Amino acid sequence: MVRRGGKRMFAFCASALLTFYLLKMIEQYSYREEIEALETETMDERLEAASDDPRVSTIKIKDTIDRNRDKYRTLMEILTSKSETESDLPNDDIDPSECINKSMGKFYQKNTRLIREVERRIREKDKGFAWVRWGDAEMIASIKDGQRQSSMQRAVRVLASKTKSPEIVLNVGGHWLCKNNLRQDWNKGLTLPMKVESSSPSSYSETRKRDLDLSIEDDCAIHSFFYLPLGDITDEDLNEWRKKKIEGWSGLIRKYNRSVILVGPNHIRNIPFIKHDVFIDATNVKTDNNKTKGLIRKVALEGTELSRKKNDPPVVILCSGLAAKTLVVVLRSFIDKGWQFIDVGTQLDGFGGKKSRDYINIPKMCKKVYEYKSNSSIPTENIGTKHDLGGEAALEYWFAPDVCTSHVAKLKNP
Repeated sequence: MVRRGGKRMFAFCASALLTFYLLKMIEQYSYREEIEALETETMDERLEAASDDPRVSTIKIKDTIDRNRDKYRTLMEILTSKSETESDLPNDDIDPSECINKSMGKFYQKNTRLIREVERRIREKDKGFAWVRWGDAEMIASIKDGQRQSSMQRAVRVLASKTKSPEIVLNVGGHWLCKNNLRQDWNKGLTLPMKVESSSPSSYSETRKRDLDLSIEDDCAIHSFFYLPLGDITDEDLNEWRKKKIEGWSGLIRKYNRSVILVGPNHIRNIPFIKHDVFIDATNVKTDNNKTKGLIRKVALEGTELSRKKNDPPVVILCSGLAAKTLVVVLRSFIDKGWQFIDVGTQLDGFGGKKSRDYINIPKMCKKVYEYKSNSSIPTENIGTKHDLGGEAALEYWFAPDVCTSHVAKLKNP
């Protein structure tokens, strides 16, 4: 009897173990094709394939009688749909500004419905998305190779496409387009055809030429905006955002205990308000070298393992310049699996003590946080955290250690 019971127990344990590994293999298999491709293809090859792929996204919209609700729409559907019932949006969603009118592409004005839907997805973890920014560095990089299509030019043709990337929002800083040289770079970058090598097979060349002859104007949808609201109390528009029930992504990922991969330079690693599970150093990573490929592969592998452990597709916060755009294009199929990408650029630098842009004024930021008093007219349920009240606690929450020490000392002892 003992032997028979032991055999049954062994068989049960072996079966359970086999089932566990089979389930693990099935889960990993959905990522395997993407990860293996990162080993064998260069980033230019991946970007080229994405920009020339005639297929549309595999994302499916739920079949429901309530299809008009934004949670059942793609982000591109929300961005490009009219907003007659929205009191906080203009009647005409097309951006009418003069600089935009001279620029290639179809630009849509700031859309609070779109931002609220992105925040809903962060809360409910039910759909993936990517929020990508495009500024002066990207515009310049788009034409850096002259007549040969650059990495950023390939990327923008995917990121701006409603059909190729229906869950990616490309945010272009319209103020940059008021500068003639940058507007010219943007226009050339969006329209310059790829050089077809004479050694290419004739059928491949013909397919490429036919694809490039098609105008992307009708397939192009661009959000005339830039940073996804962070929710920080240094933001001059904070109270307006809260009146529109926009909390800010930093508080949401913390409140709902999201799995977070933080990708960027070391000075953002110890920012307290971002509780990350994985930090990936992106210092000195470029768009066209092996570091970018290694970075993207590491994000894919770390995110896959994190998703398996916590049963939660990760939020990937990108502070990695041009490489962030390459990463989103290369891993855009992961959006279908629920991954969420936020390209924050230099949005976090001041909190990490880095003055990476002229407009980042760290002493002013420290002063504003230290002396901040929340607007009493804002409903208490829309106030993010107790750290909104300013003082030492707020400084410890928002800034990396010692960033504000000397600045606040001057405030205390002028």
